[in-house]
Amino acid sequence: IGPVYYMDSDGFLMPLIHLTYSDVTLMSGVGADSADPAQKKISRQTLTRILTFFDQATTVNASLVKHLSQIDFSNESTARFKMQDNPTLVEIDDRRGEIQWPRFQDLMDVLNAAPEGAPQRISLCYGTVGFAQW
Repeated sequence: IGPVYYMDSDGFLMPLIHLTYSDVTLMSGVGADSADPAQKKISRQTLTRILTFFDQATTVNASLVKHLSQIDFSNESTARFKMQDNPTLVEIDDRRGEIQWPRFQDLMDVLNAAPEGAPQRISLCYGTVGFAQW
């Protein structure tokens, strides 16, 4: 792991203060390759992707964003994330900005009631098909 930073809504990276607690979403894949090292600011394209991801999640379910614990943006076409208190890794294709949040919400409602328990992985990267793997 490289350095860890806080990021503001304009994409500026700020140092993480040692021995402090923050209840914020951990994001990866927005590191040195997408940041301007002189300004400590991520690229406009990366910031737009992140903001679109959060805006679309909020539109579907405002409380959903509060439960995101980790998001990985290292793949240019797939965002991977985990929710608090849920071991499932979820993959969503966000290339066209059409994040499948409504499908995710519906699928989680079904899977939370499943007798098998939570799947290890859910992939919503294939058009109208979703895959769950236990």
